[in-house]
Amino acid sequence: MMNSLRFLSFTLILCGCLQNLAIASAPNLSAHFSKANQINAQIEPATDEAFYNGTVQQLEQSTKGCKKTQRTIGNMTYQICTINGQPVQASEALTQEGDGLGYWFKNKQVRAIRFFHNGDLAIFNDGKLAALFYDGDKMKTDFTASERKELEATARTGYRRIFQVFKIQ
Repeated sequence: MMNSLRFLSFTLILCGCLQNLAIASAPNLSAHFSKANQINAQIEPATDEAFYNGTVQQLEQSTKGCKKTQRTIGNMTYQICTINGQPVQASEALTQEGDGLGYWFKNKQVRAIRFFHNGDLAIFNDGKLAALFYDGDKMKTDFTASERKELEATARTGYRRIFQVFKIQ
């Protein structure tokens, strides 16, 4: 019984539901367990898919209301999206194939790169590779030295041509 009470209190604390809760007797336990189970059912589990969905949502929010500009030079199409003159998203793609790279920025530093040919999404934290979402929503956080070097180099320099096209320093 004591372990059940500890579990219930712990569960309710995690759910943010412990507000002047006084458990006086065993008959009240089933009602409290029921409430905890309802709340737990509403919480999305910490899965790769949940992290992916949350990341994509944050990236979409960061570009909301941005000013989009597009230019085509030869067989390449360049796009930039700015807020208050600062780039928040940019891309370059082969016009006919649509293959290319998309970048998201925060303070002119790459936050994420989308690889159009396979949909992979690389996430960066202060210029360092943090995660790679592949095959839709699977997440990878352990990288070989060469994988890390290649992706971080792309984050450092891959967008420069796009910035040149739009004359962004």
